[in-house]
Amino acid sequence: MGDLLRLQAGPLTMEFDVQNAFLRYVRFDRFEILRGIFAAVRDRDWNTIPTTILDFQIDQHEASFELSFLAQCRQGEINFQWQGHLSGTEQGVLRFDFSGEALSTFYRNRIGFCVLHPSRNCAGQACRVEHCDGTVTDGEFPLHIAPDQPFKNIRTITHSVASGVEARVEFTGDVFEMEDQRNWTDASFKTYCTPLDLPFPVEIKPGSRITQTVTVEVVPTAALARSSVIIAESEPVAVQVMWKDGIGPPPMGFSMSTCSADTTDAAIDGLASLRPRHLRVDLRLCDQTWPAAASDAIALASHIGCQ
Repeated sequence: MGDLLRLQAGPLTMEFDVQNAFLRYVRFDRFEILRGIFAAVRDRDWNTIPTTILDFQIDQHEASFELSFLAQCRQGEINFQWQGHLSGTEQGVLRFDFSGEALSTFYRNRIGFCVLHPSRNCAGQACRVEHCDGTVTDGEFPLHIAPDQPFKNIRTITHSVASGVEARVEFTGDVFEMEDQRNWTDASFKTYCTPLDLPFPVEIKPGSRITQTVTVEVVPTAALARSSVIIAESEPVAVQVMWKDGIGPPPMGFSMSTCSADTTDAAIDGLASLRPRHLRVDLRLCDQTWPAAASDAIALASHIGCQ
């Protein structure tokens, strides 16, 4: 990961990885809308061609920005370059433009944008997909891992972010579809071009041009279909395990919750009564809040009485 440049567009905050031209962690308040937007050149074997960023320029203000750069993708027979332009307005509209040209003859499986929706905030949640022919599907991000594409022929996808607010992502320049990246242990849904049911690899000639745009905006909530995820209220469930004589439980530990809510004294007492061996915490070092998360985990482990 390269240097992360912090940006703001009205109510949206985000980070831009200058070295890799990767827009990361687009948030509305504390809610993550997108995990990332990036462009990739994939060869006939699905290898991603390394990118070198040149002529990076930025005009940044308190609640808006505009940046541009030249990206060169060269490896073996592949020589492709693209001009990137990313802007964010005070109204909370992001626009990422890709304008590329082939400088050699080569075979590609994919060239263009990929957009990542975070599974933690989206799995099982309602969304509306407008297709390239103008039809609309009211559906849901898969709650369980989907082996095939949840949505195809995507022009726009809209989902709820917070009370009264939706995020709308629009794709132009190619036909996009979505895959569930939890199949490959990545916690996101990836919308990409070009559809996998089209033949590949495809030969690219010098002078061939590819242009695409991804636009993200926050809008007032419309009537999205109700999510199928229903949280039912019920009485607490108690589980008791009876061990045979002379056979005790194996060493056991817990993972630190990713929720921001404070741990109550009653919860700490309950955890301590289970006598866990350890407490695990996952730290994202690209997030500036990781020291606080580490301190919270150390304090909780001390209260519980475990490593």
